[in-house]
Amino acid sequence: MSGFRLFGGIEADIGGGLVQLGPLRQRTVLAALLMDAGRTVPIDELADRVWGDRQPQRARETLYSYVSRLRRAFRGAGPERRGGGYAVAVGELAVDVRLFRDLLRRARAADDETAVVLFREAFALWQGEPFAGVDTPWFNAAREGLVLEREVAESDCVERRLRLGEHAALLPLLSERSAARPLDERIAGQYMLVLHRTGRQADALAHYLRVRATLAEELGIDPGHELRGLHAAMLTGEPLLAAPVGSDWTVQRQLPMGVPGFVGRTGLVRRLASELAVGADAPVVLWGSPGVGKSALAVQLGHRVREAFPDGQWYVRLSGNSARPRDPGEVLAALLRASGQRPGDIPELLDDRAAAFRSRLAGRRVLLVLDEAADAEQVRPLLPGTQGVAVLVTSRSDLRGLVASHAARTTFLEVFAPAEARQLLADAVGARQVEDEPAAADRVAELCAYLPLALRIAGVNLAARPGRSLGDCARELAGDGRLAKLSVPGDPHAAVRTAFDRSHATLAPDAARLFALLALHPGPDFTVEATAALLDAPVGVASRLLDALVTAALVQRTAGNQFRFHDLLRLYAAEHCDAVPDLDAARRRLCGATGVSQPSMPRRPSTAAGTCGCAVRVRRPHASTAGISS
Repeated sequence: MSGFRLFGGIEADIGGGLVQLGPLRQRTVLAALLMDAGRTVPIDELADRVWGDRQPQRARETLYSYVSRLRRAFRGAGPERRGGGYAVAVGELAVDVRLFRDLLRRARAADDETAVVLFREAFALWQGEPFAGVDTPWFNAAREGLVLEREVAESDCVERRLRLGEHAALLPLLSERSAARPLDERIAGQYMLVLHRTGRQADALAHYLRVRATLAEELGIDPGHELRGLHAAMLTGEPLLAAPVGSDWTVQRQLPMGVPGFVGRTGLVRRLASELAVGADAPVVLWGSPGVGKSALAVQLGHRVREAFPDGQWYVRLSGNSARPRDPGEVLAALLRASGQRPGDIPELLDDRAAAFRSRLAGRRVLLVLDEAADAEQVRPLLPGTQGVAVLVTSRSDLRGLVASHAARTTFLEVFAPAEARQLLADAVGARQVEDEPAAADRVAELCAYLPLALRIAGVNLAARPGRSLGDCARELAGDGRLAKLSVPGDPHAAVRTAFDRSHATLAPDAARLFALLALHPGPDFTVEATAALLDAPVGVASRLLDALVTAALVQRTAGNQFRFHDLLRLYAAEHCDAVPDLDAARRRLCGATGVSQPSMPRRPSTAAGTCGCAVRVRRPHASTAGISS
């Protein structure tokens, strides 16, 4: 998502990548122009915004230099000279501050449910204080004005939610706001109202007395007419103070604990968090090979954006506790119950439950994390009908059907880059040990195929054995039975092979046969033609089966008809060779197709090389484009 951010810093995100804007003063020039996007700011006015009364002697020349550098950063675009000043020719809504104000304007003109959604979209744009780090009179005044605009908008949003009957959900929010702003009579009245409507009339009256005493002590005044009138109505039991009829809603905070020592994926986390926080208009799908860190990233993202979803953060593990994926109808029933709907009111049919679920979510800000989805068909009934709900899905499949039906945005997660692998090892065994044994740390990363799950397991196993070095770990992993060593003793779920088994179990027999045969290939990359030779089948058949393996994230398409899988998956494939008949014939066909001399078969099976006798070579991965973490 392209745009300019002034909340929480000064940043430009063009086409999913951050533009390097230079030092703070140069970024301040851009921010000063973005606050009036599309309008020419006279040079003297611009200089006053950027420096105040501390302007350099050659302020005009310095501004010209900053603008020139910004244009180079934007490759010829960006700020430009217009008449007696400068301007940035971008749409107003491309700047988060301008978008914030537009959302507030639209919210105040909308019905209650729509207004709440729009207000929350506006608040989600705040990633920190406006123009962080900038200290000039003009920017300080602009910052104070924006903070005041937000405070007023927050109270406007509360008014709408009160009309919708969300009194219980508002209690913690208004308690915090009252404590932070004890002299604000509007907040005091709202807090008294929710206390009264949730059966805490005595607390409501006591709060009025506290506010009256604070106003007298701090300002020497009595409460205003509206607050005094509310207090009198509570004393007389005025019927108009009764809560409006509305459906119950239970705010859920279901996100699991994040992974300690989460590393990498900095750019990806920033981009996805920004998309999710404003209410993504389509599901966001993270997919990749087993053990690459999809669930860890999803939970990390969920915690990062949780403040943008005050109506709840829901987490659903779709794989269930058995080999069969969870039924979407059963998942919907659980979600409806969690939202506060009475069990007797939950419909029986799947379509009716999906419709009821969409109705429950209408007008609310909820994050829904669907972890380990089996396929698109399992996910579709769980999707909301409102933009205010962000959906984050993880899967070992690419869920391309969801892309076709709901324009889902997918991100394929690759294995670690070498630097990130070292960072994760340092988190597990200590930075000092990695610094003392850099070559051994790199070797362990190679033997783990840069797979986050494998690296984390290797690290915790090493940390549990004091006195052993990274070199010892590398030598152990280089021996036979590497997959067996990449497991935590006594925990069958913390094992690389277990993760691979679950993906392998979903393959059709012909795809599983191809996966095993691919271990015979001598190099890291293979083509459709070589695959067809292995299978003794037409290229079209080979292409279809390779696509099935790509969809299951057991094989990665690199370019055109080129494919590869990482070294731990190659080892795993080699372990399945015994189950494939006519290996010698497949090997001869492959050698004929690739021009590589036939490898010799060992007399006895080798766990390191696989039972089919193929040589497994350790290699470094291609550079990751998305960033990796566990």
